[in-house]
Amino acid sequence: MFVAANGSVLAVVAYIFFSVVFLFFNKTILSVYNFRYVELIGVCQRVTAIVFLVVLKKAKLLHYPDFQPSVAVKLIPLSIAHTIHFFLSVSSLQGVNLPMYGALRRTGIVFVMTAEYFLQRKVPSTDVIKSVLVIIFGVLIAALRDFNFDATAYSYVFIGNIATAIYFVCINKAKHDTGLPEIGLMFYSNFMSFPLLLLMAANAQVFQQLSSFPYVSDSGFLCFFFIAIFLSFIVNYFVFLNTGLNSARTQAVSSQMKHFFSMFFAFFVFADSKFDVVNVVGLGISFIGSVWYAKITFTTKEISSKQRDKVPLAVELHAHSHTAPTSVEANGVVNGLPQSKKVEDSM
Repeated sequence: MFVAANGSVLAVVAYIFFSVVFLFFNKTILSVYNFRYVELIGVCQRVTAIVFLVVLKKAKLLHYPDFQPSVAVKLIPLSIAHTIHFFLSVSSLQGVNLPMYGALRRTGIVFVMTAEYFLQRKVPSTDVIKSVLVIIFGVLIAALRDFNFDATAYSYVFIGNIATAIYFVCINKAKHDTGLPEIGLMFYSNFMSFPLLLLMAANAQVFQQLSSFPYVSDSGFLCFFFIAIFLSFIVNYFVFLNTGLNSARTQAVSSQMKHFFSMFFAFFVFADSKFDVVNVVGLGISFIGSVWYAKITFTTKEISSKQRDKVPLAVELHAHSHTAPTSVEANGVVNGLPQSKKVEDSM
């Protein structure tokens, strides 16, 4: 595509821009228009992702294996984890302002590190533990002056963080069991989570209740809704493209810039993001801790080739809230994306 052909810098800029816009559109749908039908958002996102993935594959812009039932069976746990991860993440955004949402989501690293310890016996370094403690300390300070504190919404975020940790465990297992590139996993997880979300929507009687939604025919709402659905795929695509053209390190830094810009602009756009010195200081401390964490993680000395092939789960969570690409290969296909050469990370 255009970005792939014109350099890695555009991929970074595009990812940050579309991610920030996507968060704002989602927040507007959920909080301003008070749209509560998360299941329907999920169904529409899955349909959009499947259509675009199939079209891009036909156009030879993406590469992943054709659908195979035997592979799909192995990926049932991934599709279930993907569904739960999506539902909790979007639901929690309804009751939490954007600055706090980004800060609370960063505490998910704790749950991933815990999963790594019990499943992989991976013990984090002292510096990593310190950086995570800084993140948590900052979040606690910010929460003290969160004027829109909602215990239920906070609990949704933390449960969502646990679901995210489980989701990344399933991703690692799926990679090992199937050998699929990440773009292939993206296709399967969307394809297989679609019927689950459809069943959830039917069980919640979403389609019957939708007619009573006050903005169902409002042009402004419909514009925000369909643009957000489209952006969900665009953001996922640029995550893969950004990592393919640059590295997981660049993706992690880009993700932090996304949170920074989201936090900054949210104070001017949304009424629930009220400026308070203590709250902002706490958010700043949390942000500094996350940047420190990323620096420690990606500057580890003498990484063996085996370790390069198996990126820790905590690195994946920090790089992306969904499936995180992990590697760059020369003269071939990177995570399902066509590549002409290896691009060395310049950061």
